[in-house]
Amino acid sequence: NASIVYNQEEIIWVGPDAELPQDYRDIPAVDATGKSCVPEIVDSHTHVVFGGDRAHEYSMRLNGASYEEIAAAGGGILNSMNGTNELSRTELLKLAQQRIKTIASYGVGTIEVKSGYGLKIEKEYDSFT
Repeated sequence: NASIVYNQEEIIWVGPDAELPQDYRDIPAVDATGKSCVPEIVDSHTHVVFGGDRAHEYSMRLNGASYEEIAAAGGGILNSMNGTNELSRTELLKLAQQRIKTIASYGVGTIEVKSGYGLKIEKEYDSFT
């Protein structure tokens, strides 16, 4: 029995339905019975600037492979480092933009982007400038 009044940028008013200000009573309502209203998701450790694909490593981990075994098979951070260093700035930017769109589609509104896969100052700097 509560209301939240908002616009595209901010929450304007929150409180019991009985106390809803008159100015907001004609705004079309959304029935959220049985639902939850949560703020955007914040992902404070996201790697979006990288090349390569490590999906096969997840399967290896699920089947009991250790990180050492994955690395010996050519996986791990060195795989990401090689994939990153093989791509141009433009290619890395395009991949990062696609990944950010996907992340946002899941309700993530804020990300802190980590890097490190370039393993060279020049590559790291080039990826973000």
